[in-house]
Amino acid sequence: MAKLIHNREFKQEEFNEGHAACLALHLSAEDYGELIATGALSIGADFEGIEVALNKAATYSQKCYAIVNKSTGLVYAIGGYTAEGVIWFLSSRYLKNFTKECKREFKGMLRDNLLHTLTLFDKPLWNYAWYHSKTHLKLISSMGARMSGPVTTEKGVKFVKFEFYQEDFKEVE
Repeated sequence: MAKLIHNREFKQEEFNEGHAACLALHLSAEDYGELIATGALSIGADFEGIEVALNKAATYSQKCYAIVNKSTGLVYAIGGYTAEGVIWFLSSRYLKNFTKECKREFKGMLRDNLLHTLTLFDKPLWNYAWYHSKTHLKLISSMGARMSGPVTTEKGVKFVKFEFYQEDFKEVE
């Protein structure tokens, strides 16, 4: 597939069920695997199962948003946070086709969301990422997360805990 053209075409929208339906069609393989690893999806889940899992994740969130292409409406990511400061993010397989400039802009939107969300809590934002989600682990680390060693569940699945602290970001102080 050709590289996407960078035109500052991203926008953030309040999440709706249409976003889940769109992302379910092209969820990244790593995020599909993570949903299976967390038990949110069964192995071999189809489009409807993915859509249900995405909508369920949104219902657990205090705030949920989508990052979409302004001109096409294509959903590139859905993310949010809970009242407990648990943050999450699931993305499209099309992100791998972004140009460097497009990746930088997309990461900038994620960072803006992170910085804003940090101001809403008096404790770290946190979650666990699936150990095999190397793309997300690299992104989370590059955004300034404090990472903990792998934790293995009773079912033998590995996750890496990550936390974002206000004091690590001078923009928030």
